[in-house]
Amino acid sequence: MITIEVLISLLILFIVVTTMTMSLKQFSLFRQKERNYEQFYISVTSIKDSIDARICTKTMALQGEFEDFTYTATCTQKKSLRSYTIGDEDTPPGNNGAWLVTLYDITLTLKKQNLEKEYHYAKTILKKAL
Repeated sequence: MITIEVLISLLILFIVVTTMTMSLKQFSLFRQKERNYEQFYISVTSIKDSIDARICTKTMALQGEFEDFTYTATCTQKKSLRSYTIGDEDTPPGNNGAWLVTLYDITLTLKKQNLEKEYHYAKTILKKAL
């Protein structure tokens, strides 16, 4: 005949095994999620470097694949001004310098299976004004 102590110890053993199994599954899911975010970060920095090497236009859109990710990048011009000059006797002060400064807002969307992330950053381009 099984005593109460044996039943209680079996119950405790069952609870411990169940808890350990659930925690290991959860740990595995978190590790996979961390790996995905690491891949996202590496891909975003690589694609960002690729976009920074190109010259943006007023509304430019890029699409492509990088490793396991599909990405779309849109480059939108926000503001364009000439550089500021202090001025002297002949020219008044203001935005009439030799350089044209253009600010672009870049939106980068990365997709992988059911994950999708969107990143925003700014890019500045200097051109010699004519």
